[in-house]
Amino acid sequence: MRKRLSRLAHFEEEKAYRRLFLTILGIIIVLLSLIFIGIPALVKFSLLISNLRTGGETLTYIDTTSPFPPHLEAPSTATNAAQIAISGYAEPGATLEIFLNGEHLKKILLGNDGQFSLPEVSLTEGENKITATAKDAAGNISQPTEPLIIIYKRTPPALEISSPQEGENFSGERREVKVSGLTEPGV
Repeated sequence: MRKRLSRLAHFEEEKAYRRLFLTILGIIIVLLSLIFIGIPALVKFSLLISNLRTGGETLTYIDTTSPFPPHLEAPSTATNAAQIAISGYAEPGATLEIFLNGEHLKKILLGNDGQFSLPEVSLTEGENKITATAKDAAGNISQPTEPLIIIYKRTPPALEISSPQEGENFSGERREVKVSGLTEPGV
């Protein structure tokens, strides 16, 4: 049989549950207030005390790291064309300086991708050394690139083929052809 409670006992029990619910709700509100209001306020207060102690000095970062050396690409290392195109990449936003045979050739401000292209670089007869450096916004200059050496010769190199002989045919078992001959040194 179910035990019957008096009205007063029933009222007191409901009052106790209500008090328990309000207490738990109050604890949750206090904890959330501490998390979202108290901790940020504590951090701001500690920063204020720290600034008062140091006299409000601000730290300034000075960039002393030089950018990486640019990367140069050319279509070939030997050519009979008086002009070639050079492309490559360097640190985005840097100023690129390109040198031909030790003399300043061009200054380029690079975009956000760091890519560059020089479509018409005029070569001198013989060996041409192309190098580049990059200068970042802080004024740091990179190491120069390894020299890109391009040999310009107006006339094509002499080539003499000694084997196979002109008009010689290859069929059947002779499928491999060995070509031999002479050309200029360094070609």
